[in-house]
Amino acid sequence: MGCTSNIKIKMENKRGGLIFAGILVVLLLGMVSAAGVATPYWDGNPLLLSSGQSDTVHLNLQNTGNESMILNATITSSSNIATLKKTLYTVNSGQTDVDVPVEVSVPKDARLNGTYLVTISFKQVSEGTGMVHVASAFTTSFPVEIVPEEQSVLYNNSGSQGLQSWIVILIVLGILVLLFVLTKVLKKGKKSRK
Repeated sequence: MGCTSNIKIKMENKRGGLIFAGILVVLLLGMVSAAGVATPYWDGNPLLLSSGQSDTVHLNLQNTGNESMILNATITSSSNIATLKKTLYTVNSGQTDVDVPVEVSVPKDARLNGTYLVTISFKQVSEGTGMVHVASAFTTSFPVEIVPEEQSVLYNNSGSQGLQSWIVILIVLGILVLLFVLTKVLKKGKKSRK
């Protein structure tokens, strides 16, 4: 009988400990800010640029937590091709669209089919309120693949597309001039018959 009551007491202590741990986890989850970043490029969907090209990638900071936060951004890899316009960002509670522009400039001597991995780290900056805060920290990465110019995301905005537009405009103007000349010739032909 004494042995069974010892087992019951131990089981109740374990159960009480588990309940306490569960309550503690729930309370801590409420204090943690849920921040993150969305990127338009990832493995399987890289930023496609050719040698010598530059583009701006727009990341979006998000904060689903209960408190505003200030985040410090740092490029931790491929800083030779990527730069940040600014490093400190304020993300209010519930905000999901804080723009982080990242300038990406591929060197002119970049190897075709080569890949750079741009990694950016975000760390929460303490506001010094006297309370102990669990600082958020997270990273995001996106690949930059070096491709021929016609495969680049900038190809439609480049001079090649501009040349194609001029060719189309010249063809349309040529057709209009031809139609104008034909109508003049037909009108002269009708007048000469009379």
